[in-house]
Amino acid sequence: MPLKFSRHSVLTQIPQSGQWVIVNPLTGSADLLSEDEAQKIKNGDPSGAPQLVERGYLVDPADEQRRFKKAYLDFLDIRDTEELQIFFVPTYGCNFACSYCYQGDYDTTCAPLSDEVVDAFYAYL
Repeated sequence: MPLKFSRHSVLTQIPQSGQWVIVNPLTGSADLLSEDEAQKIKNGDPSGAPQLVERGYLVDPADEQRRFKKAYLDFLDIRDTEELQIFFVPTYGCNFACSYCYQGDYDTTCAPLSDEVVDAFYAYL
């Protein structure tokens, strides 16, 4: 089967730097790329970045699906024994502005948090 770019990879330009970053949370890979390497990737040409296969950005889709299922099953096995994680999310506003985000219609303006709100959160915990 031909290799394809991983559906778990995110490729984005670093503002005002001339560099790009590619990240794959499934493999845990993150790499800086030049403009030329990024354009080749965007155009589907893997020759510009030979580390694509090794780092998990260019994959056999069936292998990637197996890897995803294994990672999910591993997560299910350890989630009950790992420490509890609590997230404080005072607003749905986000400053990342990802092009693929489905929450783009949320209002991103918000007032600064008061000490009272933060203290109340920790008191609740």
